[in-house]
Amino acid sequence: MKKLRYSKTAMLLMINALWLIACGGGDNGTETPEPTPTPGIATLVLPANNEICYDGQIVSEALSEVIFEWEASENTASYQILIKNLNTQKETTYSESQTSREISLERSTPYSWKIISLSEDQSKQTTSATWKFYLSGTGTENYAPFPADLISPKSGQTINPDGGSYTFEWTVSDPDSQILTTTLYLDTTDGKSTAIASELTEETYTVENLESNTRYFWSIVTRDPEGNSSRSAIRDFRTE
Repeated sequence: MKKLRYSKTAMLLMINALWLIACGGGDNGTETPEPTPTPGIATLVLPANNEICYDGQIVSEALSEVIFEWEASENTASYQILIKNLNTQKETTYSESQTSREISLERSTPYSWKIISLSEDQSKQTTSATWKFYLSGTGTENYAPFPADLISPKSGQTINPDGGSYTFEWTVSDPDSQILTTTLYLDTTDGKSTAIASELTEETYTVENLESNTRYFWSIVTRDPEGNSSRSAIRDFRTE
């Protein structure tokens, strides 16, 4: 009888242990935290994409107050507004908890802007589309083209040209919707000293005889029929 009593006790202990594990009693009450949800992508509202003659609230000959607006994104605790001066390529970041912000900017200047949506612990983020606009100035009737967006090669990229040949890619746009021409600059010094090809109407150009193991710099100058022009950012890349 004594041997049987010990056997029942052992079985009860085993059943109790299994019950604790099944019911989560073995984790000392610690619950697995919920994963941080990824924020949704903000939808931009104002200033409109490719808008020209945008005045904002004029505060002086040099400055205007511009209201940036976007639609709220899901699972978002805060936002960052990234505004880039397309003439200088200087990008400024503003933090915001609401879905609008008034910001003072230089007039007679093209800008791009986008919104980054951040989770509560800022461990996850998403980035909106990028829009451009031209903040008008006094007496401006015709606007310079927006600086070109360089697509390929990317900044810092290492490429392997096929027999020394590589096709450069970019995109251009104009506030006045005019026909544009571009000039490709490419060199090993500053990306603005040597014009490789000019009067281009396509947004690609194949360069021959690139040297191996070399660091290059490149940029695009865009012109409209009135002679207004803009230069893109200068990017660098290396060849294998």
